[in-house]
This record gives sequence, C-alpha cells and structure tokens, in this order.
Amino acid sequence: EDLERSKSPRRPGPIRFAVSEDVRFDLQNSGTWMDLPDGRMWRLVIEAPGAVSLSVGITRFDLPAGAKLWIYDPARKHVEGPYTTSHRSRQGSLWTPIIEGDEIVVEIFMPAGAAQPGIIIGKANKGYRKMGKGGADKSHGACNNDVICPEGDPWRDQIRSVARYSIDGMFLCTGQLVNNTSVDFTPYFLSANHCNVSAANDDTLVFYWNYVAPNCGDQGGGSLADNQTGAIFRAAYAPSDFLLVELTTDPDPSFNVFFTGWDANGTASASTVGIHHPSGDVKSISFNTNAVPSTSYGSDVVNATS
Repeated sequence: EDLERSKSPRRPGPIRFAVSEDVRFDLQNSGTWMDLPDGRMWRLVIEAPGAVSLSVGITRFDLPAGAKLWIYDPARKHVEGPYTTSHRSRQGSLWTPIIEGDEIVVEIFMPAGAAQPGIIIGKANKGYRKMGKGGADKSHGACNNDVICPEGDPWRDQIRSVARYSIDGMFLCTGQLVNNTSVDFTPYFLSANHCNVSAANDDTLVFYWNYVAPNCGDQGGGSLADNQTGAIFRAAYAPSDFLLVELTTDPDPSFNVFFTGWDANGTASASTVGIHHPSGDVKSISFNTNAVPSTSYGSDVVNATS
C-alpha cells in the first residue's frame, strides 16, 4: 500500500507509520473494575501482536471532575497521563501519543462518589514503522544533519520551534511554532497543506517536541516524552502548500520551545536553512546556498480560511 501511495500524482503527502482499526471498547463491554479505598479503577489491556507501537483514539472522552486516565506499556517504562476532563477536545475526543511495543494498558481512576464517565475507544492505531529506535528506517537523505551537530549552532533557537506531529494516529508531518504581529505568543503552528489536516481531524493531532538524536551522527534515537495533543484548524491554501493550526494548549514550559519569527518584506534570501523531521525521523537541519525565487498569489489568498 505504501508503494502504491508513493506513486500517487498527489505526492508529497504525510508518511504513514501505522494502520488504524475501528474498535468499540467502553466501560461496559471491556476491561475490568477494581474497588479502591478512595474510589474505583478500570483497566483495559489492548494487544496487537507484531505491532511496533500502539496508540488509541478515544472518540468519546467524558470524564467527571477528579477522574484521571493513563496509558502505559505493561512494564510501566512509558507512561502517558494523567489526562483529565481538561484534555477533552472540542469534538469530545482524546487521541493519545504512541507507546512503543505491541501491548498497552488504558487505566481510569474514578474517585468515590463521582458520576459514571462516558468513554469509547473507537480507534486502535497499530504502528509498523519504528519511530524513536535508532533511526531504524533510515529514510532521510544525506543532506540532513542531526540538529545536535555543530552545523546547528547558529540556529539553536529556531531548532526549538520545530516539532513532529501525527495525524489520525497513522501519519507524520513536520511544522513549527510561529509568532504573530501582536507578539502575544498565541501557539500558532505552521505546516504544509499536503499533510491533509482539516477541521475534520484537527483533534487527532499529537505533537512531539525535542525529538532529536542524542549524539551527532546517530541519526536516530531520541525521546518522545515531550508531547501534547489537539489543535484547532485555522487556515490552509493548496497553491502555496500552506497550513496553519492553533495548539489547544500552550506547550509545557519544560519543553523549552521557541516561537519563530517571520519576514514579509518581499526581499528574497540568498540562501535558506531547512529544519524538519525528514520522513518522520529525528530532527535534522539542511542547507541550500542557491538564491530563493519569490512567487505572488492572487487576491483569493485572503479566503484561505474556508
């Protein structure tokens, strides 16, 4: 299927790393309950033999006050959460980051006296490309340098603005935080129209910050721990391959992100620098020393928000 997708005339497009399966796991038909001194605990184990990673799309996510949800691997080496009612998207959903391996545990704590939650796990996303294990796919080009290398030193701030993100639990793309003319640090995230993000799936986006190689030349490894979920579609324009979303929450201060600036004075640069996650790999930096051409678009660009 990926080979056929690579032949599509619509390329480029986001790289696929997982396949999604429709499921319906809820608190009545799945999992087990356990009574605790201060409430109740529900646990569900999801297995997908042979998968290299798993994530879920919780298509109904209604938690009462005080309730918390976690997702983790059986050894509890990778734990995501706690998620609370504050993480509920505008669509009433929650899409989780990936957990490496072919088995995960979803756990919900309900405090004593709390109302029954409404939870439906509607998607199980089964990874088949390894992301975060030593660059196993090695799909990046030779022009891409690990950002930790000395070549990245003049661009340390801008490097911190770039993130990898997943779409629908199956696809990967890259983008960057950008500031605006009000300089109010609204978390706008600039990416590409070919990543196929819209108002119909913006709640599925999961952003991974600081996914970088530990050492210069590793071209793999790195941590997926600095992540956040959810965005709001703001604008897209296919002719210029432009996409803008707004993160539903500010990045955690511990992620140490940077808001990249921009310049619209019309003067073309003599060279360019690209910072991205090539084919979903760890963050890389590459250089172009050719002069940059400029292009103009018609007045219809003002209607790009539709």
